[in-house]
Amino acid sequence: MQTATHVERPPFPVQDLAEATTALIVIDETLRLISADPAGHALLMRDNCLRLSLGHICTGSHNRNMRLKECITSGGTGGSLDLGDGVVLTLTPLRAADGMNTTRQAILMARVTEVEEDAVSLVSESCGLTKAESEVLRLIYKGFSTVEAARISGVAKSTVRSHLQRVFAKTDTSRQSELVHFVATWRG
Repeated sequence: MQTATHVERPPFPVQDLAEATTALIVIDETLRLISADPAGHALLMRDNCLRLSLGHICTGSHNRNMRLKECITSGGTGGSLDLGDGVVLTLTPLRAADGMNTTRQAILMARVTEVEEDAVSLVSESCGLTKAESEVLRLIYKGFSTVEAARISGVAKSTVRSHLQRVFAKTDTSRQSELVHFVATWRG
């Protein structure tokens, strides 16, 4: 039988938490679902960028799943992850009162927003990207690796790399992280 662990108070008022997020989900280090509010369950049932598979949270990307697990087990302060489709995850590891992360659980807050203007589409149009280049940009922006982007697009890894090199040239960037920042901060 598990005993309850005293958890320190969050550094923000609880009413702000309810107003700032659409869904609250508690997961463990294996991304197993522990608990979710009604909005969290509804988000997981949408079956888009965040879903429940065999009792575990799945983002659709192995790399993003690994980043979530790492945030829980690293003992850090957590982090945020943009899943696209208007969903941004903020992960906060739970800690016992003594400061130790003995529970290996975290609160996953999902903010769902309606995206009025899609930044990837705006960048694609402004920089003159082809349809294929735009698709590669969209997948990279969502956090997929070039290998995953190739699998999703149904093309060879070398094709994705070629498209990505042309995207770098057209956006005056040279790394994927720089490209993602470029799109995230795009002001037209």
